[in-house]
Amino acid sequence: MSELQVLCVSMNQRDFSLVDKMRIETDAIISNQCDTTSYSSIVVRNNTIKMVSSETRGVGINRNIGLANATGNICLLSDDDMVFREDYEPLIVQDFCNHPDADVIIFNIGTTTPEFGRIPTKTKKFKRLRWWNKNPYGAPRVAFRLNSIRRCNIYFSQLFGGGALFPSGEDTMWISQLLKAGLKIYISPTYIGDVSYSQSSWHSRDEKRIKFGQGALLEARPIPLKFLFSIYYSMRKSKELTLKEAYKWICNGRKGYRELAPYEQFAEEEDQQ
Repeated sequence: MSELQVLCVSMNQRDFSLVDKMRIETDAIISNQCDTTSYSSIVVRNNTIKMVSSETRGVGINRNIGLANATGNICLLSDDDMVFREDYEPLIVQDFCNHPDADVIIFNIGTTTPEFGRIPTKTKKFKRLRWWNKNPYGAPRVAFRLNSIRRCNIYFSQLFGGGALFPSGEDTMWISQLLKAGLKIYISPTYIGDVSYSQSSWHSRDEKRIKFGQGALLEARPIPLKFLFSIYYSMRKSKELTLKEAYKWICNGRKGYRELAPYEQFAEEEDQQ
């Protein structure tokens, strides 16, 4: 049994080929959304790899399945498009050993697809994550002490992320909950692998949907002055939308969250006008 356990989310997996594709060299749980419900387990190079398949939909639900089945002292969130560096386990474990007060550590990752214009945020020194320096770090780089998360009973929102009602933001919501619970989160310069965005829906850039999602996430978060944040997000660079249109879709997203109404409902109403 390894000290570190990878919690990977995926879809439509028929075998354990992800182990070699991702270069997994530790215990792992693959939460696999597909059209069947099953459980299987194999041992690869003395590491236990479990696959929990379900007919559920939504990345938040899928991550929660991994969390519910996790057994590692330290767990690392991952997507199936990650490729780990060879020595990722000792590097991650060493950072936790060097910082025994750390409940969560966010690591550096790179990308194999820079042509899509999405470059992961990187840090140059080990530092504490606070509310005022909370960049949008994605989940597939976050490691944590399982007992710390279990004590706080923190899970991912089922309303946000791929396959959910709102298109993104489940990781932002989760990290915000960790901070609110008082957990000590650090950002590490340690590089652990690369992610590919070739299969991601992010670069499709449906700007109305993106603004709608930003509005929904804004409404869901316990922050003040949401009106001012609505204006701020509207002013962010947009190639297709005017400032007025961007603000409209931010507001649609906020309303959508309050009513749990999907983007398609607002798009259809716009088409009928």
